[in-house]
Amino acid sequence: MRKQDVKPGVVYTYKHWGTHPVDPVVPIVFLSAYAWVGILRQDARGYGDLAFKRPVMAGTRKPQRGTVGNDGTIGYPAVIGSPEASEQELAMLQAFTLNDFDNAREPVTPDGPEFILVTSMARVVGEWEG
Repeated sequence: MRKQDVKPGVVYTYKHWGTHPVDPVVPIVFLSAYAWVGILRQDARGYGDLAFKRPVMAGTRKPQRGTVGNDGTIGYPAVIGSPEASEQELAMLQAFTLNDFDNAREPVTPDGPEFILVTSMARVVGEWEG
């Protein structure tokens, strides 16, 4: 999907491990303070108490996968659930906010969902159909 077509709070289908047709899909909800997806966050890489941070020079950055040669993964904040998510779990995913993401000390929440940074919208394949 294109970034312009993705809306925060909507449950989408996400190919978590890659783009191969047999890879498992999980429900994903993008987190934003606005009515569109466009805010970037960065993996904190163990610096400080939080799992994620605002990227340096945020207005000029683009999503990127983290490597040894760069300053870490930068992407769109989101929360993912399990491949066999129940209606209750989907509702829990939709209840998370960008503030929850920004204050997370670990990527995995105590209830099971995981905060991630999405670097490629090609892995978002449509709305979740369960």
